[in-house]
Amino acid sequence: GGAGLIAGVSCAIKTLKPDTKVYGVEPEFCASYIAALDAGKPVPAKVTPTLADGLAVPVVGPHAFEVARHYVDECVTCTEKEISLAVLRLIENEKMVVE
Repeated sequence: GGAGLIAGVSCAIKTLKPDTKVYGVEPEFCASYIAALDAGKPVPAKVTPTLADGLAVPVVGPHAFEVARHYVDECVTCTEKEISLAVLRLIENEKMVVE
């Protein structure tokens, strides 16, 4: 999404336990945080329809980005197949319906 959640969580985690590694994950069809990291600032990312439509934000928030870039150790993308398998596993194993 807009990087607000990972900015807040990573800041809190690193404040309490600085040695903790924080990893971000975003859909490959909308990798706006990684695009911002590559550019050094928030920039529009290519957005393609994704199962994780709540994360399909074309540009991360500038304030959230400035916080997250200092606390997040690495960010990776996941495929649509990985998203769908994760959703299926949560339904089957945890009886949870998630996005």
